[in-house]
Amino acid sequence: MSELFPQGFMDMLAIMMRQMRRFRGRRAEEGRARLRVQASSGSFIGHRAYSAGEDLRLVDWNAYARSGEVHIKVLEEDQRQTMTILADTSASMLAGTPSRAIGGRQFAAVLGALALARLDGLRLVCSPEEVYWYQGAGELTRMLRDLENLSVHSCEPMEMVRPLLARGWQGSLCWLSDFAVPEDYQRALRLLRSHDRRCTAILPSTPDDQLPPLSGFLRIEDPESGDIETVLVDQALRSAMEAELRILTQQQQSMCRELGVPLRRFTIPEAGDHRLSSWFPGPWIYRI
Repeated sequence: MSELFPQGFMDMLAIMMRQMRRFRGRRAEEGRARLRVQASSGSFIGHRAYSAGEDLRLVDWNAYARSGEVHIKVLEEDQRQTMTILADTSASMLAGTPSRAIGGRQFAAVLGALALARLDGLRLVCSPEEVYWYQGAGELTRMLRDLENLSVHSCEPMEMVRPLLARGWQGSLCWLSDFAVPEDYQRALRLLRSHDRRCTAILPSTPDDQLPPLSGFLRIEDPESGDIETVLVDQALRSAMEAELRILTQQQQSMCRELGVPLRRFTIPEAGDHRLSSWFPGPWIYRI
């Protein structure tokens, strides 16, 4: 499809989605059983069109009498079968070789494909103005195209979460970012917690996050200005970088631990590595 999503990557997504769809039918039946149990106690939040085979006890007969159309009462638990991905598109994500933005968008594609295969819907949020909604495996191509065409722009973390809370979006929530300035995210994550919204923080890690080799040169580029400088990596610089990286890691971990937010560091696979085992870093990916 593109350099961002090469054929090998697309083939991996297809295999993953086929495997996930095998469990879709069983999950749907389990969902209907859950709704039958909760039909009298779930929190009503809206309507959706009736589909053949669903429990008739969930039909809103009063709405049918008014409109002549059959609609299902949507309960809060039913609405939770969705995923929202908050995608950081700020300039700091351009750091790394390949850039964290590339690996981050590829991992967003993996998360999105997983959601399209096993959940009822997927929402991609890049800013209050850039919100995309997908439903069903047939939306994979459109999702990948949207990820490919995302522009680089900064959005304050608080501005990312306010629309989510104002519109009452339910479901699992993932925040894909470098969390480069942890204090900027602390208020937003605390606001989510105050609204009882659980969030998983996912930090894509690139090879450049590791220490540069001693006695070499480091090419430093400012993503915003484009200025480039090459510096010699001596022991003093290497030690300073090690100390700064350690401090940043501790700040990120402390912030998430204090707020009860799981922090998952995902190492971006090398170019050309399209194995499922490389893009599924652990069982936690199935729980978000």
